[in-house]
Amino acid sequence: MKIAFVLPAMLLGAANFAAAESSLPRIFPQQAEVYATGAGMTRLELPPPVLSACEPDLSDLRLFDLSGKELPFVLDSGGNSAASPPRHESIALTVESLDRREAPAFGQASGRREEYLLAIPEKLDQDATWQLRIESDRRDFVREIAVFGLRAGGAADPLVDNQAIFALAARGQRRTSVALPGLAHRQLEVVIEGEEPSFLEPKFWLEREVHAPAPPALRTELSITDQRTVGGTTELMLARPGAIVPDALVFATSTHWFDRLVTVWEQRPGRPERRLGGGRLRRVPGGGEVELTIGVAPAEGGQLRVEIENGDSPELDNLVIAAALRRPSLLFVPAALDAEGRAGLLRFGGGQARRPAYDVARLLGPITAPTAPAGSTATDTAGIANATLGPIEPNPDCDHAPALAFGMHAGAVVDTRLYSHHRRIAAKASPQGLTRVPLEPYDIAVARPDLADLRIVDGEQRQWPFLVIAGAMEVVPLQVQVELEGRESRYLLVPPSSPFVFSTLTLASPAALVDRPYRLLAVNQRQDDRVLARGRLLRRPDRDEELRISLEATRCDALALEIDNGEQAPLALRGASLVAEFPHLYLVAPAGEYTLLVGYPDASPPSYEIEQARAAVLAVRSGEAERQPLRKNSDYSQSARLVHGKAPRQMMHQVVIWTALVLAVAVLGGITLKMVRREA
Repeated sequence: MKIAFVLPAMLLGAANFAAAESSLPRIFPQQAEVYATGAGMTRLELPPPVLSACEPDLSDLRLFDLSGKELPFVLDSGGNSAASPPRHESIALTVESLDRREAPAFGQASGRREEYLLAIPEKLDQDATWQLRIESDRRDFVREIAVFGLRAGGAADPLVDNQAIFALAARGQRRTSVALPGLAHRQLEVVIEGEEPSFLEPKFWLEREVHAPAPPALRTELSITDQRTVGGTTELMLARPGAIVPDALVFATSTHWFDRLVTVWEQRPGRPERRLGGGRLRRVPGGGEVELTIGVAPAEGGQLRVEIENGDSPELDNLVIAAALRRPSLLFVPAALDAEGRAGLLRFGGGQARRPAYDVARLLGPITAPTAPAGSTATDTAGIANATLGPIEPNPDCDHAPALAFGMHAGAVVDTRLYSHHRRIAAKASPQGLTRVPLEPYDIAVARPDLADLRIVDGEQRQWPFLVIAGAMEVVPLQVQVELEGRESRYLLVPPSSPFVFSTLTLASPAALVDRPYRLLAVNQRQDDRVLARGRLLRRPDRDEELRISLEATRCDALALEIDNGEQAPLALRGASLVAEFPHLYLVAPAGEYTLLVGYPDASPPSYEIEQARAAVLAVRSGEAERQPLRKNSDYSQSARLVHGKAPRQMMHQVVIWTALVLAVAVLGGITLKMVRREA
């Protein structure tokens, strides 16, 4: 056992460990007393309240002994609560009988039907989720497949109802697997049909992913900050506090039976969204309680976005999502214990400390933080004592100066009369002095395309610095107005506010087969319609694809979609939506009341010194701003614009032109009058 060697080494290291600088205990806002049962190697498990207050890598956490000196420790991540990566299992199926024949459907010139009877292995795990994979030597094919499960008495249960399978070598697309909802059967009957003049002659496999059982995990419920359903997909925003770094998300719902696809995304300030994981949530009637778990990669950002594909089904009822994570702990050797068993203080939070590098960590091997890869655990530590925490309380020695105090300075005064609109915002108390202010469609509609006319000012009209960070891509529903239907249909697609920045457009239509020319135009009140894209709307019945039009980001009031129907009935268009990005402003300022100014076309882009410390600003945790609706600025003055910025030069040019015109008219009038008198 390594403990016999490690224990004296840690005692020696603790005795010689230099005290941290006096300012270190003052940067942690919270603390709790540590109680130990002995003077040897001790383990302290970190509870959820401590993890929620710390940074993801637990850098802002320290142990101090009874004399106030920093006490070295080893961070044990506790292994991965989501278990090891899944193992792929594949079983080749034996064909017991087959029947191939020509079977053209009504109206078809050719067609092939293939029927296969497959034997299911006796020792197959019937409770697992299996996929039936079909492989053929044909490089290109499109077929429909139906699967039936045959019981001992000959009864047939439909498992797959006419799903499409295909392989398109030129496009690099293929779908050759179908999901089987259950396998409590002795045989499978597979029926494959298609219009192509050749047989598929496939081979069959059963496949699944085998997950090793996960070790005991710490679970804590995550707060759902926002929830909405658009186009059959429920989107939930989850707050991920501090060092709560899930290895998996555990779903609980009162819905009795369902089968939904789930995708988990991470939102990171200043960077694109990152996919953390995905999977399938299933509950079968009469199947008892089933744990619904989706494994995810370690997250860095403070928010998670969960997409649940409902299709035409209702939302899951009473949905609760919990984080399953490793149970991290600290391994340390107390310097001394008092009569009550106190070993010192655990101080944590604040986000202002760097991760410590203790030499004793090398003695126990690769011990890592919660954000490290799976499988990083401590060496043999059996027989060590356990420590407990007392009540968590504020640290009386804490200096509550925010980490971004260096940038919290008011700037130049702004003439608020230049801006056409404003929005009142309230920055809540933030430990680090950073507040996130999400922009809304109405802000984007009024602002300049480059957002250079955004300012945030206080009650004295002094501006405060902020960073503009790319936000998440959101699905925005559009109002569909039918302007013309007939041989050519015209639909007006109106956004929630105008002007708007349009990008990828998705159309909702029940039509299974679509092949029609279209033209997409930008509509502006003061300009003629401008063509943005043209092409064909395509959808085939053997493909599960959306009607989508991709275009570069375009700012306009609305879109007009013109579709050439030919001799067919007008296309049924049930709705439309687009993907739009709404940036966020990260305000560096103390808590208080502020005003967001917007709507000044001649504004110059702001320049703030915190741009040079962008990485440091975005590294700290931000608070949320309370926002009031965007309103017209009652102080707005057109005359103020005329005497500010570029307007004086423009006004001077106009005065010179009008003066020249007036003088020219006066001179010509005088000459004309003189000539008339002379002739008289």
